[in-house]
Amino acid sequence: MPCPSKGPGFVRLPGSGGCIRISGRVTAGAALGAGHGVAAAPAVAGRLAIDNRADTDLGEVRTYLRIGTGRR
Repeated sequence: MPCPSKGPGFVRLPGSGGCIRISGRVTAGAALGAGHGVAAAPAVAGRLAIDNRADTDLGEVRTYLRIGTGRR
């Protein structure tokens, strides 16, 4: 079930008043080097983000986690 009050991509967590959005990206390519020969090294990077929001008596509580890995 969507949570339009929290923004695009948020869905309601079953059994709670909280809403969550999970997003991420992956990029890949090759890093070319010059010299005596052409050398190519893979370049891969990724990121995962989890954004959790809940309304409480004191206001909105937000938990945000972003994990990134790889080489660019």
